[in-house]
Amino acid sequence: MTFTAPRSLAYRARVLDDSNLDLLQRANAARRAGARDDGAEAALERTFDCDRQLAVYGTLAPGRENHGELRGCDGDWSAGAVRGHLVMREYPLLSPDPAGPAVPVALLTSDGLPQHWPRLDEFEGDDYVRVLVEVSRADAPATIANLYASR
Repeated sequence: MTFTAPRSLAYRARVLDDSNLDLLQRANAARRAGARDDGAEAALERTFDCDRQLAVYGTLAPGRENHGELRGCDGDWSAGAVRGHLVMREYPLLSPDPAGPAVPVALLTSDGLPQHWPRLDEFEGDDYVRVLVEVSRADAPATIANLYASR
């Protein structure tokens, strides 16, 4: 199954305010350093329920070869887009970039995700880091979700 972002997502204006985007940058800087900014993470969680959302763009997507890794994470799927640069290596790698082009994603919202993060992080390995990204959606306000990005 291929996910294609609606054309409108490529041009959609940001609906997140600057304070949330600052929290997003703080949280991701800590995550990339192997740490955690508890204040930023908690504030984003209260607003966006990030821990229960995963944006996928590659092999974890429905119908793809590693979708089974999301077992136990039943929930709702919707189409969205993130901004960044997608490159194809052995597996797809996405580098989030707010100035980059829109990259189609499938957004999973699942109450089961929090208990599976350690297993999913291990599965994704050293080439990926779980970061938070803004996800534009055609049928709902933008949100912030987890995404496995290239290191």
